[in-house]
Amino acid sequence: MSTSGFVYVATGARYVAEACRSARSLRASMPDAAVALVTDLPPDEATAGLFTTVIVRTEVRHQPIDKLLAWEAPFERCVFLDTDTHVCGDLSDLFILLDRFDLAAAPETLRGWHYTLPEVPAAFPEYNTGVIAFRRGPAAEEFFRTWKADYETLHASNGFVTDQPAFRRAAFRAGVRIAPLPSEFHFITITPNYTMWAVRLLHGRSDLPALARDLNRRPGARAFVPGFGPIAAFHGHRAWIAQLFRLLIRGVCVPFAALRPQRTLKSHWTEEEQRLTRLRTKPTE
Repeated sequence: MSTSGFVYVATGARYVAEACRSARSLRASMPDAAVALVTDLPPDEATAGLFTTVIVRTEVRHQPIDKLLAWEAPFERCVFLDTDTHVCGDLSDLFILLDRFDLAAAPETLRGWHYTLPEVPAAFPEYNTGVIAFRRGPAAEEFFRTWKADYETLHASNGFVTDQPAFRRAAFRAGVRIAPLPSEFHFITITPNYTMWAVRLLHGRSDLPALARDLNRRPGARAFVPGFGPIAAFHGHRAWIAQLFRLLIRGVCVPFAALRPQRTLKSHWTEEEQRLTRLRTKPTE
């Protein structure tokens, strides 16, 4: 078993194609990294060549909970990456975290406050499970079992499709040490966000390579607003005026962009919440 490596879980042709794009970006930044793919589709030669290990599993659900198959990666220290990620820097420090922690993940920007878990306080928010570092051992193995069991419970009782509420519940109840990742190592692009130093990984379904270049043009405190891009802190009058000009142009363009058909983002809502929303928005006859 290898000491450390990365793993993608891709069930379905669309997600295999996404995993390949992400793996290419990973290899551009870390060409010697060990990379595994867990999939339900036997890969073609080009796909297999991107990965050091390919594991085919036919018993999958084509739901977010499939990512628990990351446990099958042949690494002692493993970093799971969602297929819609783009790597633009060295991620080696994620493995160093596992010297002292069982897992590492970034707090969810949406927090998970659109639902309640009676035994979990609001002060303990969701983690975004698009990037998870874990160290193979009894603590992490028990956590994965609890995560899966909690998913089945919440799916049956609340209709949750996303795996993150179950991860949150398991993380609060289980005896694992979880290191919080800064946004530089997992920058979520579908909501407003903030970063300070160079972003090394982006997560979303926009033009991530272009956004990485835009975000990393100048280090320092900068906010990010989808549709407008990064908004940097004051770096002198000339840079500030140039930024205001760019924001003005984007502010004019964003309403026109909104008229174009957009890819529907997967919601973090439950099935029941989606049903109630459809009922509330149904036109009256």
